[in-house]
Amino acid sequence: MRDSELYLTPCNNPQLNRYFERTVLTGIEQKYYQKYVQDDYGDTLHLWGITQQKGERHSRMGPGEFLLFYSGDSRYKYAAEILAVEQNQELIQSLKTNVFKEKHDVAGFDRWSYCIYLQSPFSIDIDSKRLHDYAGHSSNQPFGFTKLNKQGKEAIENEYGDIEEYLRSQSIDQVDGASKNIGSDSQFNSINEIINVASRETRSNKSTIRDEVSKLDQRDIPLEIIYEILRDKYSSDSESSILSVDAVGIVRGARLYDAGYDTIRTLADIPLSKISDVSEISRETAQVIKDHSQELRSNENTAKQIAFESGDDLIEVEKTLRSVGVTGVPRSEARSIVSQLHTHPSFLDIPQLPRQAAYYLIDRGYETSDEIARSSSEALTEIPQIGDRNVAAIQKNAAEFTGEINVENSLSNSVRLTNLDKKNKKETAKILGVEDIDSLDDEEWDAVLSHFFREIIDSPFDFQLDSEI
Repeated sequence: MRDSELYLTPCNNPQLNRYFERTVLTGIEQKYYQKYVQDDYGDTLHLWGITQQKGERHSRMGPGEFLLFYSGDSRYKYAAEILAVEQNQELIQSLKTNVFKEKHDVAGFDRWSYCIYLQSPFSIDIDSKRLHDYAGHSSNQPFGFTKLNKQGKEAIENEYGDIEEYLRSQSIDQVDGASKNIGSDSQFNSINEIINVASRETRSNKSTIRDEVSKLDQRDIPLEIIYEILRDKYSSDSESSILSVDAVGIVRGARLYDAGYDTIRTLADIPLSKISDVSEISRETAQVIKDHSQELRSNENTAKQIAFESGDDLIEVEKTLRSVGVTGVPRSEARSIVSQLHTHPSFLDIPQLPRQAAYYLIDRGYETSDEIARSSSEALTEIPQIGDRNVAAIQKNAAEFTGEINVENSLSNSVRLTNLDKKNKKETAKILGVEDIDSLDDEEWDAVLSHFFREIIDSPFDFQLDSEI
């Protein structure tokens, strides 16, 4: 039995309902959140916000628990699973600036302090009176964001096993046995049926499939298409699927399927304008899709070529190319910079520096980790995926990485110095400040060198031997 909590969330007044529709149902586009959130939530981040007081009161709230949204008329109509919770004023400010521009919207939004990141919401139909009876409440509606009490939770677990099973049993599809997305000639009657069939056929985790189905169902994608794209994703021959094409995830894949473009050959052959006409695919993304589809049909392989030239792992090169492709840069255009990224030492070795940010740092003229460390934070936050929340950590890590490179170079010099002949040892000794080298045996000489280079490691400074030595 899964141990989850259930948080009752009112959104029945006009203002809260606008927030709910925009941040939970529609979600926040990646361009508005990516600089302010450490994790990558894909094209869309679904979220809800609560005040600092509520956040502190529910400090143990976290992943795997659920929000239940009250919409009025004694009904809870949506639920969503929590992915993460954090205080994030920078993200809230971004939403105020870019999403909620009307004064009547921003007024209440100013009270948000904690952001609750969510899975795609799914439709339910719960009678609030019955739910509140479980908890011993006399009111049919919640008057604020609150956790269902112990009495209510135990009553649900006694009847349904756990919170998650209770919510799934109350889904719209479970209640009416039909779907708004498909006609009577469909082989599927509900999204739950797809979840069961797809998980059984592909031997995949039901929870994962359920999240993906919910995301697609919210976009009114036909059930047959949802089933086809899921089967494509989890089949053993996934490399031949359009989901192997850069910038094509589960949502864009379903959109392309629905438009009739279900093979790599089709994407490679049709005009670019046909791809960009598909919902949720921009002109730039269409170019990425077209470029990679054509490559997959040819004998070329950009990733393999870069891996061979750089000596880096093929899987890591593929990750970088796909990551950059999400931003609208096709492989043919990205090749030169990605090749630079996969040399050593590389920006990709700097901890907490996202791949996309590393790519755009080179694109903007940065050549060394030291330049990143010494740059102004204002300049760095102009780079995609570097924002106020992570810029300080990135610069600190870049500075440490610069020191590691200096240490490697110093150690390399140390190895060369230990192999010097007697004449060159004397010349080197002058540089090191050792007067009488003849009195030192090999072990003592090694000790001198070790001490010297330990000092370099502890306090790196510019050091260069004469080219004749």
